[in-house]
Amino acid sequence: MGNCIGFVDAGYLKAAGARTLGIDPNQLRPMTNVIVSWLQSLTSSFPGEQFLRAYWYDGQYDPRSPSYAAQRAYFDAIASTPGLQFRAGHLVERMPQWPRSIRQAIRDTAKHFHLDPERFLADFERRFRVVPERRQKGVDTLITLDLVRLAEQGAYSTGFLITGDRDLAEPVRAAQAMGRRIIVAHPDGDWIATELRHLADEVLPISNDELATMLQARRRDRHERDPAGV
Repeated sequence: MGNCIGFVDAGYLKAAGARTLGIDPNQLRPMTNVIVSWLQSLTSSFPGEQFLRAYWYDGQYDPRSPSYAAQRAYFDAIASTPGLQFRAGHLVERMPQWPRSIRQAIRDTAKHFHLDPERFLADFERRFRVVPERRQKGVDTLITLDLVRLAEQGAYSTGFLITGDRDLAEPVRAAQAMGRRIIVAHPDGDWIATELRHLADEVLPISNDELATMLQARRRDRHERDPAGV
């Protein structure tokens, strides 16, 4: 009797799912109970194996961030999903580098037309808002540790990995070397790293119908920020 475990890169699933469904990622809410049920259903293809649990990996704001409390409530709801364990990396916000060069170009343009560069720039910035870039840190490391550590402990025979990231190719290779089967799942039609595709024991596309039940659109005020940081 072997076990099946799911490893879900939440940032990838939400971003790839939004592209596939043509929906703003800020308007998607993952239905983790549906995702766990879908992973459980895959186990029926492997006689003698049973579904153990799924791990959900996501980026979390620093507790000092004003977005932390709302995001924490959202993650607490995810963590309460039966059959799922929540694993938190870090989420950082950084202003993109390009606005500096844009600002200088605006100043230079204003000077060329004998305009006040600072007033010209201030008017531009009133009309155009630069949004910080959000990046996950440590999520790939957590997935890597769990894939390899649990394989080493014999906790699973088959791993269902929802990701498309090339950085996870090596831990997949390590788990396979310990006799584990790794099935990589991804939204149908979206990207997956070539090395990961070649390495996987099976590549499983998630159909649009399945994806639409996993990631449901929600109506939100345009000023509301997504507590998950995506």
